[in-house]
Order: sequence, then C-alpha cells, then structure tokens
Amino acid sequence: MRPSMRGSVLTAWVAALTLVSLTLLATGAATRAEPAYPEEAAAVTTLTLEPDGSQPVALAVNSSTSRIYVVNAGSDNVSVVDGASSTVIATIPVGPAPRGVAIDASANRVYVANSGSNEVTVIDGESHEVVTTHP
Repeated sequence: MRPSMRGSVLTAWVAALTLVSLTLLATGAATRAEPAYPEEAAAVTTLTLEPDGSQPVALAVNSSTSRIYVVNAGSDNVSVVDGASSTVIATIPVGPAPRGVAIDASANRVYVANSGSNEVTVIDGESHEVVTTHP
C-alpha cells in the first residue's frame, strides 16, 4: 500500500493560510474599515402621522416624485409624505386593515393591499385620489 500525501498537503495549506492571516493581522492590513455614508444620511427624522394616521405598518418611496407612502393599519388610510420637506401632504382613506404598498413610478400609481377586505386600492400619485379598488 502506498502512503497518502493528501493529509500532508492539506496541513501545509492550512499552515500557510494561517501564517498569511496572522501576518495581515499583525501588520494591520486586515483592519475593519468604517462604512462611508453620505453626509445627508446622518440626519434621521421622526415624523408624527397622528391624528390622521395610526399604526404605520409599511411604506414605499416613489423616487421619481420624492413622495413616501405610509400605510396606516389602525386608521385605514395612507399618509403621503413629501420627502423633501418631511411633511404629510395628504391622507387618503383606503380599505380596512391595509398592510402593504407598492408603487408603479412610471404610471405614478400606488397600490395598497387591504387585508380586511382582500382588496387592492389603486391611488393616483398626482391627485392623491383613489382611482379604483380591485377585489
């Protein structure tokens, strides 16, 4: 029977990788870099949606219009927030127990899933009016 070199080769590779890792750590070449964020990302804004909006459960952003749509399950509506000024510019009644939201930016439409009625409310992003509700 011929002796196997497989174990010796594996041991040599592990030893070499360990030596490289220890060298990098000792020289500081493998230090963890701090993440870089744009300056404007440092500001956090908390928005009060009440009295018109309660229990926010989901949101979606239309990057074309800088509008943020916040689904409020407790008040059965959607708060429309102007992303530039962080102010609520409209509150739109939708079906019972809304739970999700999606945006079609090219059509400027907002789709809200209402779990209380198993319906989807479609909102016009420009006028903030309900266009239709699909069962």
